[in-house]
Amino acid sequence: MFAAPLISTLLALSVLSAPSPGAEPEPEPTTPATGDPVTGDPLTEAATEALAEVRDLLDDTTTSLLPPVAEPQADLTLELRDLAMLKDELPPALREEAEAYLARPTDGKKDQYGDGYTTDDVFTECSEAVCVHYVTTTADRVPVADADENGVPDYVDFALATVTEVHNRYVAAGYRPPRGDGTRGGNAKPDIYLADVGAKALYGYCSTDEDFPGTGPQDAPAYCVLDNDYARSQFPTNSARDNLRVTAAHEYFHAVQFGYDASEDAWIMEATATWAEDELYDDIDDNVQYLEYGPMAHPRKSMDQFSGLFQYGTWSFFRHVTERFPAAQGGMPTLVRDLWRRLDDARGAPDDYSLQGLKRVLNKRGTSLRDEFARYAAANRMPGRSYEEGKANRYPAAPLGARASLAPGKLTAKPRTFRLDHLSASTIRYTPGKKLRAKNWRLRVSLVMPKRWKGSAAVVTVLPRQGAPRRTVVKLKKNGKKAQRFQFSSRSVKYVEVTLVNASDHLRCDRGTRFSCRGAPRFDGAKATVRARALRA
Repeated sequence: MFAAPLISTLLALSVLSAPSPGAEPEPEPTTPATGDPVTGDPLTEAATEALAEVRDLLDDTTTSLLPPVAEPQADLTLELRDLAMLKDELPPALREEAEAYLARPTDGKKDQYGDGYTTDDVFTECSEAVCVHYVTTTADRVPVADADENGVPDYVDFALATVTEVHNRYVAAGYRPPRGDGTRGGNAKPDIYLADVGAKALYGYCSTDEDFPGTGPQDAPAYCVLDNDYARSQFPTNSARDNLRVTAAHEYFHAVQFGYDASEDAWIMEATATWAEDELYDDIDDNVQYLEYGPMAHPRKSMDQFSGLFQYGTWSFFRHVTERFPAAQGGMPTLVRDLWRRLDDARGAPDDYSLQGLKRVLNKRGTSLRDEFARYAAANRMPGRSYEEGKANRYPAAPLGARASLAPGKLTAKPRTFRLDHLSASTIRYTPGKKLRAKNWRLRVSLVMPKRWKGSAAVVTVLPRQGAPRRTVVKLKKNGKKAQRFQFSSRSVKYVEVTLVNASDHLRCDRGTRFSCRGAPRFDGAKATVRARALRA
């Protein structure tokens, strides 16, 4: 849940930030919109910050929110989510501004800061699943071409068919449909609005105009806004139809997520929504562009963080585990569906937070988060050999943390020590010199890591000169130590890599971070040392 833990989190942070005795008083803080002093209440300050984040995103029409970008940007859907949950904590003047940002396009002038239609001539087309709202005049107008002469613009027909297909695919896969919103869009069906969000460098977003209780279930209905034409001038990558398809798949998955728990950890909401794009529209591969921002390219960063574009690239973890556990329903792997059933915060549901739910669905499959994260970290060193589409789509390889060559006269490598934060990894490569050609050369790898229960793990990958890499998940002792030998003849082995992993999921929750459960990691900076020596068997 969001609201109750957030209160304790912010109160704790306000205590931590109190000035020391005798210090010079800080200038009185003011609200960004009016310059009036803030109340000093932690929830009001958090709400004011959420409002400022949304304002920055929607008022900046020159910076794209999606790659390629010079600087990573925050996510609008989840920033709007935060604002919706905190808006009642704002002073009256700022609350009015927040309501304007959260208003639907059909609210017109009430949505003056967002994407409100500036005409009252709004048309609606519905399928059995969803409704699409659009206009044919003003800057938000859709293309008017109507080739089938059914009285509805072809773009609207395509948008309605696409979102209906997305809805049906998710329902067939066992996901609960998005929650109904009463009559807020004319009926209880989920509402999709077509508007010129491309003018604000947005592909689309979802939001909610639900009033959230301070405690209790945090599931909510959602409405979504997609661009009115995906014009090439605003969206130079992919065709207009492909852009609409993947955006609909991503954003509608957010609407599905809201129906389980709108307050869930932001990283897992974005990671699984980006994963879902590729499950529905595998040939478009739009989500591959995010991999360079995520844990594949940045293995030393904690996987469960929400920062810039990092969480979009984390979809690769869910691709990794669903390729390992491909059991499916309705054409989609069931693992992610089962995860959202664990995260469900509707009345009487489990209400796990992200890592809790992830651990449990992996345990149900006879494995663990520690082992799967370790396999994932090792696989990312050779993505072309590790993922079904890794080679064709040029997935980025995780960088090495260190390397060493061993040869006669230098059979012992310098010990290497890494400081690893939770859910991060680093890899060292050992290469046999040409003179180590005898078949009985071995590499003795000695590991000294924190105790296993703290999340320590390691994978050793032997890359032969011919054939597929051979990966071994090292069975560390309880004390985190292990010594093991691996083939190391230069005649048959190109190199051996040792991937050291901190797969800890131990956090002190509700500390105001952007990690899982908004928690403070307990075992960041864990010390992992590897020693290696070439010797004859």
